[in-house]
Amino acid sequence: MSNEFSTSGSSWMQDNMSLIGPRKLIDICITGSHDSGMSKITGHTLGGTECNTITQTHDVGGQLNLGARYFDIRPVITGGGYSTGHYTHVGDTSWQGANGETIQEIINGVNAFTSENAELVILNLSHSLNTDLGNNSYASFTQDEWNGLFKMLADETNGLKFLFSMPSDSDLTKQTLETFIGNGKSAVIVIVEGDNVDLSDYSGKGFYPYSSLNAYNKYSDTNDVNAMMSDQLKKMKEQREKGSYFLISWTLTQDAVQAVGCNSPIFPADSVLDLASTADSKLLSHLKPAITQSDYPNIIYIDDIVNRDFVTVAMYANGLI
Repeated sequence: MSNEFSTSGSSWMQDNMSLIGPRKLIDICITGSHDSGMSKITGHTLGGTECNTITQTHDVGGQLNLGARYFDIRPVITGGGYSTGHYTHVGDTSWQGANGETIQEIINGVNAFTSENAELVILNLSHSLNTDLGNNSYASFTQDEWNGLFKMLADETNGLKFLFSMPSDSDLTKQTLETFIGNGKSAVIVIVEGDNVDLSDYSGKGFYPYSSLNAYNKYSDTNDVNAMMSDQLKKMKEQREKGSYFLISWTLTQDAVQAVGCNSPIFPADSVLDLASTADSKLLSHLKPAITQSDYPNIIYIDDIVNRDFVTVAMYANGLI
């Protein structure tokens, strides 16, 4: 494996351009990060703690260097500014969770990486929340609030560099990798997942509706690793047969007891990072052997990126496809 393909985290796409460059995105496998901004807590509710909100050890810049290329960015408004967050609506009465990296920190991390590495970076924006409205009144962004975020991301001075422009109604999965980065320059695309978000002011400027990628993304919602693997591998086969752009959610989810109990010094339960360690340890032993020339994920999506195993699996898939 290592003698055939490069699995260097910082440049694995460019290092393997002769193999994957001429292929469309739907015909290659890339690497993804779940709840990407939650490597630290910068503010939280009463029930939001490290053990039930932290999903990553490294910040987005660190995840990029370890090989992640698709990022789950969940923007929130807090204190009038834009950050990332990990929140759950509890009992229809309140929101519980925490804030992570600020959007500006993520912009800075992406820019630092793409200035040195000509790779494709995909930022998927979803689960927007205005947390300044009162704990039982959090709401998805209004169009004006989305526009404020877009303006920040697209700012010529402090925004994202290397935004890749093509018509906003383009099917990105039908574009070859070399279309984006074959010229030796980085490319950043922003996917916006939200109801009735108007992107017309940013059309052709690197911002795209979710339909332009349309990744099938259905997590297993279980803390049982065997149940998760069975569910996701079944979905992989089904969705590849349908020709879908498929994201395999190789993640475990705390149940209610774990989410509360992981705070207990007497009866501690598994944290999100504990569950991530369990799932990630199965990448080489269970996901890799399940991949065939026809059955493969387009995005391998994990919590707690601490090594390059998911790059190894992605390039194994690319060698078979």
